[in-house]
Amino acid sequence: MVVENVGWVSTFSARGTDTCMDVTLSLNLPSPLEGWRVSDKATLSDRNRIDFSLGLGPHPYTEAVPNLAKANWDEFQEILGNKSFRDP
Repeated sequence: MVVENVGWVSTFSARGTDTCMDVTLSLNLPSPLEGWRVSDKATLSDRNRIDFSLGLGPHPYTEAVPNLAKANWDEFQEILGNKSFRDP
């Protein structure tokens, strides 16, 4: 497990108290988590936004997902015929 937080920047601000109480953890990511930082942009919360990117590159599962609505179910049934299938 890797702690991805970089530095000590407040992630929580309320009633004059600033603390770094949020932890970002990762485990066995396919590529490193990059650009972890606490945003300085205003939020409507007492939490500060945490920004990061996960550069995965090409997705390993890039095959097209078949559109089952376009399947020829009559042909499928014909190919299967009267074969029976059971759980192993």
